Amino acid sequence: SAATASNAGARVALIEANLLGGDSLNTGSIPSKALLHSANLAYTARSNMAHLSESGIEINGGSSAVKVNFSKVMKRMRRIRAEISAKNSAEKFTKKQGVEVFFGRGSF
Repeated sequence: SAATASNAGARVALIEANLLGGDSLNTGSIPSKALLHSANLAYTARSNMAHLSESGIEINGGSSAVKVNFSKVMKRMRRIRAEISAKNSAEKFTKKQGVEVFFGRGSF
């Protein structure tokens, strides 16, 4: 990695065309897992309504009482992504790792 090479004494430049963190953080597994977590919670809440009712616990509106607020789901996903992204910031690479970060496209 860039940090490993820098720690070994090499001069390192990291060139990023988009956002640091790569696909996993920005468009892949991190956002999708955050969205799936919310979806699973909604599914679990809805599917447990019958069991709750059998146990004498009733929620007005039954499973239809479980609503998904998509803007809050997305806000949570963005917060998670931002928390992880802060650990991969250009400032961290430059100041702590000794890696020069350039935003753009590189070529040889």
